[in-house]
This record gives sequence, C-alpha cells and structure tokens, in this order.
Amino acid sequence: MKPRPMLFPSSKEHIVDSKKLLLFSGKVGVCQQYLEYVRYGMVKVAEVDCRHVRFEPGHEYFGIERFDMEYRNLVAEHVIGGIIEERKTHQLKPFETVQPLVRQTATSPKPQFMAYNAPEEVWDFFKQLGKYHLLRLQEHDNFGPGDLFGNLPYRVYVDAVEYLMGVALMHSHYAMAVLESHPQTLLENLLPYLRPDSSFIEELCHHLDITAEQARQILDCLTLDRSNYEEYTDFTAAAPPPFIRMSEGCLLRSVAGCLNNPFQLLNHELKRRYRKDYDKANSNEGKASKEVQFRDELFHLFPQEHIIKLDRGVRLTTLLGRTDIDAVLYDKIAGTVALIQLKWPDGYGDSMRRRESVMTNYYDKANGWVEKVYSWVKESDSKEVFGALQIKVTRAEHENFKGAYIIVLNRNTAHFTSGEPSEKAAWSSWAQLVATLGTGMKHMPEDPLRAAYSCLRNFDPKRRTDRGDVPRHAPFDMKIGTSRLTMDH
Repeated sequence: MKPRPMLFPSSKEHIVDSKKLLLFSGKVGVCQQYLEYVRYGMVKVAEVDCRHVRFEPGHEYFGIERFDMEYRNLVAEHVIGGIIEERKTHQLKPFETVQPLVRQTATSPKPQFMAYNAPEEVWDFFKQLGKYHLLRLQEHDNFGPGDLFGNLPYRVYVDAVEYLMGVALMHSHYAMAVLESHPQTLLENLLPYLRPDSSFIEELCHHLDITAEQARQILDCLTLDRSNYEEYTDFTAAAPPPFIRMSEGCLLRSVAGCLNNPFQLLNHELKRRYRKDYDKANSNEGKASKEVQFRDELFHLFPQEHIIKLDRGVRLTTLLGRTDIDAVLYDKIAGTVALIQLKWPDGYGDSMRRRESVMTNYYDKANGWVEKVYSWVKESDSKEVFGALQIKVTRAEHENFKGAYIIVLNRNTAHFTSGEPSEKAAWSSWAQLVATLGTGMKHMPEDPLRAAYSCLRNFDPKRRTDRGDVPRHAPFDMKIGTSRLTMDH
C-alpha cells in the first residue's frame, strides 16, 4: 500500500509560534558563530556585564571577505542580470501573457489548500525561468559537467536542480493566484508540497528522461533526512534543503530550498555518498578540467587580437624551485605579459574550521608560487621569458618588452581577514576581476593587461579599507530576551 501524505493546515497561531522558534534558533546560531569568531581571533570580547556582551574586531582588516561578496552581487546584478534580461527579451514572453492561464487553473478545493493542472504554455514559461534563476548561482560550476557521481554525470544533477527551480517558481505564482481569489488562505499552508517519493521520482523521470533508479539517486542527494541532518545542520546558516524526509515514503518539497541554494546540500551529499568520485573530481585530472574552464573564461575577458593567450599551462624552473603558471597572456603592442595562477578551492560556507583550512592552504601555496615566479621574472631578460613561455616574438617585440604582471586569481574568495598575501602580486577573486575590469579599460584602453592589474591593485580590499572605501555594514545589535549582544565595525 502506498504511503498517504499527511495533509493538515496550520493555524495562524501555529505559524506565529513556529516563526518565533526559528527566530530564537537563529539567534542561538549567531551566538555560536560569534564564539567561533573569538576562537579564531577574528573578533574579541571587549566588554561583559550581566546583560550585555560587546564584541570588537580582532583585526584591523576584519570582514574584508565582504568585499568579495560585494563584487559577486555586482556581477550577479549587472553582468549576469543584464545577460538574463536580454535573453528574456528575445526568448521569453512577459509573465502577463501566462498570468491569466495561471489564474484560470489555480483552485482551492479545500480551505487552506490549493490544486492546479498547469497548461503546457505555463510549464514552458517557468522551465525557462528556472534556467535564468540557475544562471544567478555560481555553486553549480564547482564540478565539471562530465564528472561522475554514482555513475551519473554532474550535469544531470544540475539539470534536476534547474527543473526544480522552475517548478518552485511556478508553485509560488500559483500560490499567489490562490491568495488573490481566497485572501483568507495563509501562504504558509500553500508553499509546502508533501507527496510520496514515487510522485517526485515519476516527475523527474518524465521531465529529465532518466531511469527511476537515477531519479531516486538525485532525490536522495537533495533530501535532508536522519542520515545527514546532524552533519548538515552543523553548518551555521546552512541553506534550506530542497526536500525534507517527513516519514517513510513521503517527502516535503520546499520552495525556499529549491530556490535559495540547493547546491549546498547537493554538493555536500555528493561528497558524503560518493567520496571516491568526489576525490577523483578534485584530483589532478579533475583540477586540470577546472583549470581549462577557468582559463577559457578568463581569456574571454580579453578578446583583443593583439593579446596572445596560451591554451596551456607553463612549467618553470626558478632559483627557488619548480612551479607552474596556469594562464599566460602576452600583449604584443604594450609589450607586457600577465602570469596568472588560477585557484579554485572548495567552499567553506560559514564553518570557521573549514575557512581556516582553506585560507591557510590558499596563502601558503599561492605565496610560495608568487615568490618563485617573482624571482624568475626578476632574474630573466626578455629572451629567457619568451623562451620559457615558448612564445615566438620578433626582435622589435624583444626590445619592446616592458615586464610581467603577476596575478593570483581565485574562483571564489580571494581576501581573508588575517590573511597575508604577498605584495609582489595582485590578488583577486573572479567576481572582482569581472566587476572592475571595465573601469580599468576606460582609463587604459590601449593596455588591457595593465588596466586589469592596476584595477586589482587599486580595488584591493586592504587598500580600499585604508582609504575608507568600504561596503556599508550596519552595527550588529541583537537582543535575546533581556540580554543584548553588540559589535561596532
């Protein structure tokens, strides 16, 4: 006998009480996070009395990670957002064209419940909207499309997430349509979707053209249940899960979980369930694949024909030992070379322990690389530089050689509180380079590599902090009952 979903509405009182519990739990989580900040030296306790704890920064550059967040938001809003809006204009009808169909097919068969049978035109609209929503997230490019997890390519997992995003957006709009015609209905009763596992499996099989076994595998990696909830919820501010196991055979689909950042749980589960596959994806072979992708995307930022881009890494022997250069660009007109190390570390979320590990590994290796490359550039003439890079140049180009720019480019976060990057290089996140390159090109259009290097140095978070150019950050002030926690940034 198939399991039957447990359907019962929540009252206003239940919803209010649940929100209070969530708010209180969130405050407890914030307290735990600040204690972790203290433990790792990022903040310190400045004052304590019976009802008030005041924190203050433990480092002069406390919180410079938020600069990378600012750049990511700029890229998402202006660059990716612009691309999405342009595609919508040419590929997607306005929502107003399908809104009447949504209203016509949205029903409320029982108080506090809704039902709908979306026409094909509505389905097509929201599936396309799911594609655009996915574009705004970066987490799905942490692995290559062909990386296998449980014999299933990562791109199939991504396709499933994209589909679920479209479904969640459609479900949300249907909920709003029901609220229009039944204003006494509570939104909190409409958004959750509780169904048997088999229903979700059949849905994925139908829309993704995969087997039931593959659909079950994907669903398991997107579900919070008894096997993973303790480890996953140990993350402070963990993204909500797309699915929650409610009982044997029944799942709750979360709109917030499908839309917020479903890749946090997905990637966590791929690592937990398929550790050998995960390690292979992050092995030298997997890193090489990421490096090729990263290098290609970097080269797209410099389309000028007079800039030579090497489609390979370069092996160097320096006075301090051997090393590799991941990306090389040579400007034939300006006579400059950019020598770039590409870093693509694992994410760490809000875990201070993982952050410390990622940061230490990042700076240790990148600073060592900078020292080796800097010593090589300093001791080499143009003939030795171009010879090692295997770039054929004319005598005039030899004479025109101006020097090299050394850059460390991180796919995610490039700047950390308490980090000590070498001043012999420019350090940047991918988002920072994308967000600021246009500014540099306005001032130095004739020299793109210098424009990029100058921008990265000028917009370095520590330099911005020194001149008072920092992202807005409201003072932290949180009350728990009659107690209070504060921090002035």
